[in-house]
Amino acid sequence: MSKENLENVIVFAKRENKPILVYLHSQHCYTSKKFTREVMATDSVRKYAGTRYFCINGDIAREFGTTYCKKNDILVLPVVRLLSPD
Repeated sequence: MSKENLENVIVFAKRENKPILVYLHSQHCYTSKKFTREVMATDSVRKYAGTRYFCINGDIAREFGTTYCKKNDILVLPVVRLLSPD
């Protein structure tokens, strides 16, 4: 996700008055893959998060994930963060 896409998510989140859920992971991290498979990809979590949050799924191998981790000093994965749209 690019900076522009994140800005779009923030605009929509403000409009809908919903928090933003950021999930950061790595395809090469065993713990990330396990957490994705056993928690984040379950129907109950997807349904719950999808109705209450604007969700961002960020792989650290992609631009958004790399930038977000560096900017926020994230050293351990996986990470789930809740952000205010403000």
